[in-house]
Amino acid sequence: MNGTVVGFGKTENGHVSETLREVILTVVDNQTCLENDRQTYEALLTAKMYCAGGTRGVQACDGDNGDGMFFKIDEAWYVRGIRSFIAKQSSGMCDGSKYTVFTDVSKYREWITRFTSTRAWLTNLQRCEDGPIGKETVCNIANHFDHGFMLVGRGEGVTRVPLNGAPSSQVITARGLTALDRDCAEGRIYWSDIDENQILSAKYDGSDRKPLITKTLIVPFGLAVDWISRRLYWTDLQQRTVEVASLENPAIRTVLISNLENPESIAVDPVHSKLFWLHRKRDRTRWIEWSNLDGTERQLFIGDRSQLKLPISFQLSMAGGELYIIDEFDKLICIDTYTKRVRTIASGLTQPYGLAVTENQIYWTAAFTNQLESINEDGVRENPIQFSNSSANVFEIASVTSKCPVFYSPCAINNGGCPENTICLSNPRAPAVRIRSSFHQSNTERIIGINLSHLNRFAFQRIQSGGFLLKLAREQASPVALDG
Repeated sequence: MNGTVVGFGKTENGHVSETLREVILTVVDNQTCLENDRQTYEALLTAKMYCAGGTRGVQACDGDNGDGMFFKIDEAWYVRGIRSFIAKQSSGMCDGSKYTVFTDVSKYREWITRFTSTRAWLTNLQRCEDGPIGKETVCNIANHFDHGFMLVGRGEGVTRVPLNGAPSSQVITARGLTALDRDCAEGRIYWSDIDENQILSAKYDGSDRKPLITKTLIVPFGLAVDWISRRLYWTDLQQRTVEVASLENPAIRTVLISNLENPESIAVDPVHSKLFWLHRKRDRTRWIEWSNLDGTERQLFIGDRSQLKLPISFQLSMAGGELYIIDEFDKLICIDTYTKRVRTIASGLTQPYGLAVTENQIYWTAAFTNQLESINEDGVRENPIQFSNSSANVFEIASVTSKCPVFYSPCAINNGGCPENTICLSNPRAPAVRIRSSFHQSNTERIIGINLSHLNRFAFQRIQSGGFLLKLAREQASPVALDG
């Protein structure tokens, strides 16, 4: 099988070409590749790579002909390989007589689909078996627990509202509730209680109630669960912080972001390792920021006030990769987290508050109506769902659906092997996991390295040929301590 590699490579004189060059390489089996140079390839070549070569001196080497290897099938071009490595001469230059090794993109098809077509990826996930989540495990664990309902958090507790029209029921009493979220991997509810200055947890039916965070909380306001890495994020309005703790050992915690003016709502995207939060400034403007789950790469999500004027509440669509926002108290908009494209879903709403997103619907509560309103992504309204006759204000809603993807996270098991009194946090881009010392007494940081042998240093690259777009992301791997 022959493939094409293109790029602005070097000419025969060693200068970078001013015109785009291409070379045809032939794929060979891995055994042939090993026999070509066993010393170089034996320790590095894996089953998820392949080798290819061409005329002596003409290889994908030193940027000679680019990084991607493309194959033309039925007049369409497809990327199959991403250049990984090639043997070098004693001078340090690439050895053109040796085969080039490529990462075989087809071996990561399911993993790539998670980022390029998340909705299809969610639909095709198999049911999780009992037992721990291994390095190759990717499955849907939602069917291990009840689903198909909303959790409505209000000033008197949590009400469970079935989406099939069955009667609602109050499952948790909490007079000081300010926020809630669900842990779909364990079938639990988490909520913050401003009267008790605690974050608590219970099963979906309200049983097994127990406190999780009880110390150094003043005004816990918003919270979000990362069910994949087993972390809980929350905002503290008084301490002006975003904080994080381990769900398995809540004593392992840290201040992630400090010196915010008035941090309120918070949301987590554990599939893409992103964190979003809303904070209100002294001039009464409201802004949404986002970062990686370890707090790095922090930036303003949308800075154009003509597109986002006064965000009140927001929630992330796991399937669509969009952030849904209640703006100006009467409008529902959504923003694509990749392109930042803004579109209006509905306007003229009556004092909406609280927001939840399922695979096909967006839900919110209307003030003083005791009902859930909903609309689909095409703007078609559904009949409202009545859930109680209480006069207590609704603060938050959360959806419990039939989709709860889980996959291996190095931080989820034994705190990623990080040192005592530190917390392992996920980062999708950098070749490291950032860990911070726990509690408020210290903000010292260390960086621990990651073994990236499976994907060979490619992070969120965009490869485009014809109409085919492929986005690659770093595979998560076990953290390894760096010397020094």
